Amino acid sequence: MRFFSKKVQDSLKSSRFSAALAAATAAMLIISVPAFSSCSAENDAENGTTGTDLAESETEGADSTAPEEETKSDEKLSYSDITELSSDVLEEATLKSSLDAGSEYIEKFAFLCDGTIYGLKYYGMLSEGRETDRVLTGASTSLNLSCAEEIIVYVSSSDALMTAGDAVATISPEYLLIYLGTEEAQSGSLSYSDFKTSYGDLIASISEKSPSTVIIAMSLLPGSDDGSFSISDAENYNVAILAAAAENGAYYLDLSTYFTGTDGFLRDDCDAGSSRLNTTGLKYLLEYIRKYSI
Repeated sequence: MRFFSKKVQDSLKSSRFSAALAAATAAMLIISVPAFSSCSAENDAENGTTGTDLAESETEGADSTAPEEETKSDEKLSYSDITELSSDVLEEATLKSSLDAGSEYIEKFAFLCDGTIYGLKYYGMLSEGRETDRVLTGASTSLNLSCAEEIIVYVSSSDALMTAGDAVATISPEYLLIYLGTEEAQSGSLSYSDFKTSYGDLIASISEKSPSTVIIAMSLLPGSDDGSFSISDAENYNVAILAAAAENGAYYLDLSTYFTGTDGFLRDDCDAGSSRLNTTGLKYLLEYIRKYSI
């Protein structure tokens, strides 16, 4: 876990009790192995499905069903609604534009993600190609925050299912980028507060197992324009992601504007369908990560 400045550490300490109280009541996390529908990793393990199943279903992924009205508010969420941290802490947690850190910077990364950016492995976008073990996802390329137990991911190099923390500790990356929350945001199945708590619990569990790994939580992107999840729908969840990151000593990377078209949905030139990034979008993603380096 990274270390904040003295001023920021003092602010974090002042909010630690309330954050701990919220975390104590949160359920642990688990993967949804069948795409966005089940929390049983064992089912896919028994059926022999793995992350490579995306080859048969590249365009069948994130559910873009509109959230229920009672669980989704059109009112814009402010940071004070969801965290007691000061604006200074939130600002320090947010990565800023930088000089291009180069391809060697990407070599230091692992990615914990759902199907939105799983193409990093499927399309062989990293130096190891499709054999990379630096892209961690569920046994059928989906991960949910809202399940009742701890998240389980598939580690290709070990051909094994592990907790997210154990998986990250196994490959021991210098940096971990997390892109999760698509299902919960699109379905409205979690309140913003519960979403933040679940996300924060995940960060904390990974930091405990792999304390030297610097964690970066990435903003959610809008969905495909054939769905109903626009950038305006994503904004409140991104507020929650920033708060979860800052409260747990992680960084926040906001790239949502770069991938948003004029209609408020995922840019056509980056869209592989079903709210997933194509090779063009993934190339942009890696480029922006380099240009918002730590």
